[in-house]
Amino acid sequence: MDSKVPIQVQSFLNEYLSLFENQIPNTLDALYLHGSIALHAYIEGSSDIDFIAVVNRSLTESDVKIISDLHEKLNQKYKKTVMDGCYLLDKD
Repeated sequence: MDSKVPIQVQSFLNEYLSLFENQIPNTLDALYLHGSIALHAYIEGSSDIDFIAVVNRSLTESDVKIISDLHEKLNQKYKKTVMDGCYLLDKD
């Protein structure tokens, strides 16, 4: 991960990626960060993690529930850090 990404964000995203891969393996192709993180203007406790996640297949209702629960779990653990983004299907 880019060393310009704040340590607390790196920890959050490492856990997110690990949980995602554990619960919905081989589905997430890419995770792009934008907004304050990309602009090197992230403020801990104030900024969110703006992202675009690229998946390689259509997500099922079960997948969406798992992702929702994953986000909720991380929001409970990291009270001041929230992800704000979307999931896009790569049709290639």
